[in-house]
Amino acid sequence: MLLVSPRCRAQDDDVPADLRDEMACEGLPAPDPDRLRALAPAGLRGLVLHDPFLAPRDRAHAAALGLAFPGLRVLAMPFGGHPALRLMAAAGLMDRVLGALLGDRLQPGVFRALHREARARSGRYARLVERYRDRRGLPPGPELAVL
Repeated sequence: MLLVSPRCRAQDDDVPADLRDEMACEGLPAPDPDRLRALAPAGLRGLVLHDPFLAPRDRAHAAALGLAFPGLRVLAMPFGGHPALRLMAAAGLMDRVLGALLGDRLQPGVFRALHREARARSGRYARLVERYRDRRGLPPGPELAVL
């Protein structure tokens, strides 16, 4: 299973208020995490991808899913975009993402390598890193680019 920048509303206290969730879930009770776990197929495995910098709320959603479903590995795709595969799509790597999904190669190392390749091909990635540095008063330099 591959979840990309998913939304989760396991408990109101688990994830910071998100207007998109409130509008979509208006009038519905918050899901019970124990019930969600009970519905998961035995041996559920996969990855939950999120961008911790461009979509920081996604980190909380991904963490909540990781707690509810221990077989799901949470993997950050820094500056990957929202959705977290946006950078890979722009770099023309979606055929390899789909190959990993269909070939049952949902390993963190596979997606980290694809993410690194996408960053190397992307001028947008470099601009996003510099914007991130500028907003935080960090000096320019290559060390953040190795994320």
